[in-house]
Amino acid sequence: MQIRNKFKLLKGVAFIAFISLLLSSCVNYDEVEIKEIQEVKLVSFSDKGLIVDSKVKISNPNIFDIKVVGSKLNVIVQGRAIGSTKIDGKLVLPSKSEEFHTLRLKSSFEDLGKDALMNLVAITASNSDKISFKFEGYIVGKVFFIKRKVEISHEDSTRLRLF
Repeated sequence: MQIRNKFKLLKGVAFIAFISLLLSSCVNYDEVEIKEIQEVKLVSFSDKGLIVDSKVKISNPNIFDIKVVGSKLNVIVQGRAIGSTKIDGKLVLPSKSEEFHTLRLKSSFEDLGKDALMNLVAITASNSDKISFKFEGYIVGKVFFIKRKVEISHEDSTRLRLF
């Protein structure tokens, strides 16, 4: 009887060790990196808020796909605060990839700063081919059932397309 209990205990410990080893390999990962932002396109500005599409080159050096499940980014364009935005829709970063993704960024009027409309008018009226911008905030990534919140900050300049 005691041998049977010891065998069950040994089996349980071995199972927990195996699961721990399996999960620890998922925890070790390389940082995902934003390489380039090719363009920013103003899709719509309506009573529902602001929608912008942005072509972003993202590098995922990991051996697993990463699904983006949440985000919040504060945006500054040409030195003017616009407000906060989030990535809308599905975004999956394939394993061992470096490719462009079109990100749809959505902001409601509550998310936009009090001077956002005036700042956007001033930016679009400048007729500049390129705009400088900065965003900082966080993105939540998910691999299997493990989620991780990552703080990000990126500064760049790129083409602006209107509608």
